[in-house]
Amino acid sequence: MKLQNKFFLMISLLIAAMLAFISFSLIAANEKLLRSEADLRQTTALDNTVGIVRETYLTRDPLLLVNYLKLVKQENPEIAWLCVTDRAGKVQASLDMDQLGMKRVELRLPANIRLLSRAVTSKTGALGGVEIGFDGAVVESRIRGSMLQI
Repeated sequence: MKLQNKFFLMISLLIAAMLAFISFSLIAANEKLLRSEADLRQTTALDNTVGIVRETYLTRDPLLLVNYLKLVKQENPEIAWLCVTDRAGKVQASLDMDQLGMKRVELRLPANIRLLSRAVTSKTGALGGVEIGFDGAVVESRIRGSMLQI
């Protein structure tokens, strides 16, 4: 093999290796970005729910909470668990209406969820709490679907 052909082959392999490295780096960076966006969506859903629950407790308007729970589940199909409790730990609202009035500690969480929780407070003190569980399989499916669109 001529020296010129060896040089061409070596440069071609080097360029191919660099392109592969850049491609994998971009894919990894994109996946990291999609995961951070998913985390931000989950945190935002929790923050919005806490705000609505606070408003519901202060205005004593349970219909507002029921309507919001339907909306938040519709907009976030990855939500597998949503539980609103009062100060005593009794369930005041949930995706599963059979849980109303039960103690939160008596309930079992679904498997494979990422649970986010936050206390609901006002100027007068604690009002209750909110827990939102996100189904890991659905989150992964959405990330993979987004990756395939690229």
